[in-house]
Amino acid sequence: MMSSSLSDQKSSAKTLRQLTKQYPLSRDLFSNEAVSKLLEPLDVPDNASLDLDLQLDIITTVFNISLPQGNKKVVAENLRVIPLLINALRTGTSQTKSNAAAALFRLSELDLNRTLIHESDALGSLICLVREGNSETMTDICAAMYMLCWDGANTVAHREKAVSDGAVRVILRKVKDGDFLDLLLPVLATLSNLPSAAEEMGKMGVVACLHKIMESGDKDSNAVKSCAAILRNICSYDKDELKEIANSIKGFIDAATIASPDRGYLDSLLDNMMSSSLSDQKSSAETLRWLTDEYPPMYILCRGPITHTYGEKAVSDDALRLVLRKVKDGAFLDLLLPVLATLSRLPSAAGEMARMGAVACLLKIMRKRGNTDNNAVESCAAILFDICSNDKDELKEVKQEEAANGTISTVAQRGTQRARRKAIEILEMGNNVG
Repeated sequence: MMSSSLSDQKSSAKTLRQLTKQYPLSRDLFSNEAVSKLLEPLDVPDNASLDLDLQLDIITTVFNISLPQGNKKVVAENLRVIPLLINALRTGTSQTKSNAAAALFRLSELDLNRTLIHESDALGSLICLVREGNSETMTDICAAMYMLCWDGANTVAHREKAVSDGAVRVILRKVKDGDFLDLLLPVLATLSNLPSAAEEMGKMGVVACLHKIMESGDKDSNAVKSCAAILRNICSYDKDELKEIANSIKGFIDAATIASPDRGYLDSLLDNMMSSSLSDQKSSAETLRWLTDEYPPMYILCRGPITHTYGEKAVSDDALRLVLRKVKDGAFLDLLLPVLATLSRLPSAAGEMARMGAVACLLKIMRKRGNTDNNAVESCAAILFDICSNDKDELKEVKQEEAANGTISTVAQRGTQRARRKAIEILEMGNNVG
């Protein structure tokens, strides 16, 4: 790689790319010094003689060696890595840009790395690529942005940096044009947790745009769920916006709220039932009626103020074993997995699922469906998180799967908003236990 011959460098880079892709154990051989040697050919002043094929192979190798959890810190702390990844976002081919963004996504799974990446101004380059709107790169670009704005150390500072760099304006412009909604809206939803971002969205007239998307979309889609999350955040900071959305899109908001259960939301409805205002009572009563009419009875019975009692009853009545048996057979996954996801919040249920070998089953489903936006994968991620939270020993199998196939990271990158959140939490849990 340090040869003066370009042909030798290109041949070695291509071989390293293939080795690190096909043989996962080879990724563990890269020390800080080895990473520096790998990147040496890209250290070209002003990119004057940069070979784009060589750049692609080296950046892809960086992505490959960033997959193991134990490598992320070593790779990111090499002083050349992040600047060269950012340079690749600016100068590379579409495939190189996509792989550079994917590498940033993997590295930013660690809080410490996320801070390093922010300090290197990676977000500015990612935002520029969103503005370009290249469909070949957008999936990995948005995944990297989502992770960089994810909850963790210095979350507020990171989100404020994204807003100051123009992320809200650029993303909203694309969203208003109807472009890449399933990719961009989850990023916007994450940013909307920041009051200044939510305020900016409100001033830019986002409510009407989100309303239009929700009217025309499937209420179970990733885009609609993200719209609802954004609207909830905007309205929590600006009560005047409630008047615009209260009647026209309430059903969609309720659907998305239930898809990502929020006890505070249900409690607020019940509190409003005791309000002295007849209009508040009628609105809450109508919403509660919609929930009880629309949502699957078995799922609803495991929720609510007495969740623990009903959940334990469901477990003792053999619901868990029966449902898990059907899931292992691959039957009715979209219907049964949300039931398991509800029950898994009980430590006793999570423990029994682990003993029944649920982890391997869940990982198999996520591996097969991880590239799709569906509720089955979302439920799998939620169940897996509950099982691993209950028993850290189960993380061993999860980490082996991640090292071999990148299953959890794929869901963290491409799943629904809730699936991404749970997958990221699983990854962080794995990092914390070493």
